[in-house]
Order: sequence, then structure tokens, then C-alpha cells
Amino acid sequence: MDRWTAPEFLNRVRALVDSGYRSVVVNLGRAEFLDHAGLVALVTASTLLDEIKGEMLLKSPARGLSRS
Repeated sequence: MDRWTAPEFLNRVRALVDSGYRSVVVNLGRAEFLDHAGLVALVTASTLLDEIKGEMLLKSPARGLSRS
């Protein structure tokens, strides 16, 4: 996830929350790259869910996940 894909991720999390979901599982199994914007998006999504007493689970982070 990077600065181009992070906004779409947050939009999807917000849409899930607006639809009534309180638990979100983020599967990172196929993620190859995570930059600062991606990390901020994950933290922002987690904070959003915390505010409504929800939760976010990060699943299957790839061993080869790189960052910059």
C-alpha cells in the first residue's frame, strides 16, 4: 500500500463502518510494499475502529513485505 492506494483503503474501511461493520480483517498476504502513507492508513483505520469500539485484525503479513 502506498500514497496512491492508501486513500482507497481508507474509503473502503469507512464504507464498512458506515454499513455497520465493527470488525475489519486486513489480509496482507499478497502485499509486497508498504510505505509511510500505507502505514498511516493502517493506523488511521485502526483508530477509526477504536473510536466506535471496533477492531482491526492484520492477517498474514507477507515475509517479503518491503517498506521505504
